[in-house]
Amino acid sequence: MDIIHTTFITSFGWCGLIKGEKGLKRIFLPEKNRKEVISKIKVFCSLCVLSEGDFQREIKGITAYFRGKNKKLSFCLDFSGSTNFQRMVWSETAKIPYGQKRTYLFIAEKIGSKNSARAVGNALGKNPFPMVIPCHRVLRADSTIGGFTAAGGIMLKEKLLKLEAKNI
Repeated sequence: MDIIHTTFITSFGWCGLIKGEKGLKRIFLPEKNRKEVISKIKVFCSLCVLSEGDFQREIKGITAYFRGKNKKLSFCLDFSGSTNFQRMVWSETAKIPYGQKRTYLFIAEKIGSKNSARAVGNALGKNPFPMVIPCHRVLRADSTIGGFTAAGGIMLKEKLLKLEAKNI
């Protein structure tokens, strides 16, 4: 199977997906226009093939999430290329319920590495599956917003948290 990609519009903007034979390889958070998403897809995977028809389930789930209608995204994910530490962080982060928040320190403690809150933040900054692994739900120890490496930065993080708070 080729590595395939698509773009689609949501109520938050244009998103993108990349998929291989093991499942989704990447979810791209909303951008203002399709061209920006395609540019990021090509940086990640220059030989990806456009496929409009192989992403219906994912597109339906993600667009519903951005409308506040889907509280739990679950797709087949391809974690190849990630470290064991990243997978531990992402696995624990995936357990955070919709509309709730945790801290980087909380995640570090849950994975048995209480002194690694900064490393947890770095792992979340490399999260290829936002919303499925809801890194936007993780805050600093003082409950301030912290960072967010996706397009839109902390403004998007705040917008996602408000969306969830409104739809609990």
